[in-house]
Amino acid sequence: MHTTLPVTRLQQNCRILSVADKAVIVDPGGDAAKIAAELEFFAFKPQAILLTHAHVDHCGAVAELVQRYPKLKVLGPQQDDAIALEMAQLQGECFQVPFSGPFTPQWLNNGEILRLLPDHPIEVLHTPGHSKGSVCYYIRNAGLMLVGDLLVQGGIWARKQPGFDRKALMASLARLKTYPDDTQLLFGHGPNSFLGKEKQDNPYLAQA
Repeated sequence: MHTTLPVTRLQQNCRILSVADKAVIVDPGGDAAKIAAELEFFAFKPQAILLTHAHVDHCGAVAELVQRYPKLKVLGPQQDDAIALEMAQLQGECFQVPFSGPFTPQWLNNGEILRLLPDHPIEVLHTPGHSKGSVCYYIRNAGLMLVGDLLVQGGIWARKQPGFDRKALMASLARLKTYPDDTQLLFGHGPNSFLGKEKQDNPYLAQA
């Protein structure tokens, strides 16, 4: 169902979600050739790119992938990340993460259901905090949630990024806690975990 490809010098977790030969690319922060090679090795037909937020290490390869696959839709995040997207080129220069070029996403709203993979609807959750327009993607019948940089195993990620808001973050984490404990959390950085474990071990979730 999902493959992880760490990309860029920041080792951001790009994910390929797949059902049969259909695939969705989540947060292609860089290394477009590596992502394309994975798709082609498994003969996947990419349907869309999903973005959890618009920081460069999560969207740096979007334009190059769209050039390779012209029919790809670019979905997300929520529109409050428009300014972050405008800053992606500059952010890439600061963090030495290449930005392959501008693109125009289809902004998503809280509660939308994306039907991109057979029998696996994807629910959009607007979860600001790490950035203003951050979203999570919940696949209920797979027990998966892609949380971007909302949190990482045992903590949170990069509090000094543009758009960080601790109050909004804690509200988003409180919402996250309402989901089933056996939900697997796919983080933007580092190893995966389960919500139940993070509720025990992650001090930010404990405080939310």
